[in-house]
Amino acid sequence: MEIKNVKEPLVVDDANLAGSSFKNVNLADALFHDVNLIAAIFDDINLSSATFSNVKLAGVKIEHCDLTGMTVNGVLLTEALKAYASRS
Repeated sequence: MEIKNVKEPLVVDDANLAGSSFKNVNLADALFHDVNLIAAIFDDINLSSATFSNVKLAGVKIEHCDLTGMTVNGVLLTEALKAYASRS
């Protein structure tokens, strides 16, 4: 199925969209609840001001990303990385 040039909210419930591709899509203010993104690839994505809660991040790789202002459980990540680097 191909969806192009849609300019209204889309509600998808109880669906299997495995193998789908999203390109040049605006998902600002979208809600993802009980979603399986195992092995998903996020490239050239803007997640500024996004909130992740109750998310399983086991095995996640974060590479070549701007982490400015990012906090994990209230800890500023850039400061934690600086502290970690100074121990080495």
